[in-house]
Amino acid sequence: MDHPEAVINVGEQYQKQTLRNRTYFLTPQGATPFTIPVERFAYPSPPTSEICLAEHDHWRHRLEEALRSSYCSTPYWQFYEDQVISLCRCEVGGRLIDFNQHWLTFILGEWRIPIPTIVSEGVRDVDHRSDIALPSRLREGRMDLPRYWQVFEEQCGFVPNLSALDLLFHLGLEGRLYLNRL
Repeated sequence: MDHPEAVINVGEQYQKQTLRNRTYFLTPQGATPFTIPVERFAYPSPPTSEICLAEHDHWRHRLEEALRSSYCSTPYWQFYEDQVISLCRCEVGGRLIDFNQHWLTFILGEWRIPIPTIVSEGVRDVDHRSDIALPSRLREGRMDLPRYWQVFEEQCGFVPNLSALDLLFHLGLEGRLYLNRL
């Protein structure tokens, strides 16, 4: 992948109902959301770097079970299961950005994709002119993503825009080749 270095700005004001703490898994019913709970905060919302994970409702166990039930019959589940379950249970840091960074490091590491630099406001030597967000046609579901086999495809058809784990569990290391075609 020959792309400019990615930068994640965690100094921005936290926005609810975004992919910062939400993902989608494929189940027999289709794309199913999973939300990582965060602690309540006052208005205006703090920077993303200050958002803490809420440790109620046994969400880590529910995440583990959601992943297991969605992906246990995929080609690469058994290969990645121990690492994924360990990440579900990881409580290092207690902040959303720490949790996300562990997952990002794991997934991108498997595909040998450089880990994005994490910055917060006030960093002066980062050029933000080339900020890249999801293209609007992808956000709005108008971009046709290449199909890859999915375990519930007979029930749901191909479902794009799921968690990167969906790609990892279905294609393994070949997920990188899929991403190179985008």
